[in-house]
Amino acid sequence: MPVAGRLDVRCHFGAPWRIEQPAIDAMFDAPGKPWTLPDLAALCHMSRATFARHFDEAIGRSAADVLTDIRMTLAGRLLAQGGQPVAEIGEFVGYQSDAAFQRSFKRHVGMTPAQWRAAARTPA
Repeated sequence: MPVAGRLDVRCHFGAPWRIEQPAIDAMFDAPGKPWTLPDLAALCHMSRATFARHFDEAIGRSAADVLTDIRMTLAGRLLAQGGQPVAEIGEFVGYQSDAAFQRSFKRHVGMTPAQWRAAARTPA
């Protein structure tokens, strides 16, 4: 499932094309995949250490942090749409357990997925 509006998010990572771009594209294209640093480094034809250093220098954050942002943004959008169960959304964005997804979402967003969904349904 493509991420709606992902071009807006990708612009945050800047143009022109960067050597880290294949990894960024892969994280957007398959956010639910269990990405590892070696997987992402291989996409960029770099060693793990070189990739981690280049990514952090170029983006200012680790690849793991960026992947979590992508996953939580997508999860927030899906929760706001309201159709899927929370556990299904968590699995879709790469979490193997509902509890792990709920903890990560709350730590990242500041509220539980259920609270986020309820807030999204409340008229402004």
